[in-house]
Amino acid sequence: MTSTEVGALLRMCREMAGLSQDALAQQLHSNRNTISRIENGKDMPEIDLFVNWAFATRANGIVEAYLSQQLRGQEQAQAFFQIMHAIRDVAAVLSKFQIA
Repeated sequence: MTSTEVGALLRMCREMAGLSQDALAQQLHSNRNTISRIENGKDMPEIDLFVNWAFATRANGIVEAYLSQQLRGQEQAQAFFQIMHAIRDVAAVLSKFQIA
């Protein structure tokens, strides 16, 4: 996928989640300009931002399919997402105890 196609995909995810660029930027600890540049295909997101964008917009399945294609190995993508889900689960538990 080109940066323009990735940007269009990520914009669609954000819009389907009902988030503004500012709201998403705040969740991702980024800024609106970065979100705009990615959505307009001017920049390609780093993998960590890409994954966090997927979680923030609840578009994990779409992004997982893209990563599988890009990583050229279903096992790599699945392992990566299992790790990311585990990290998110631990963070959610810790936040309940106000540890994280």
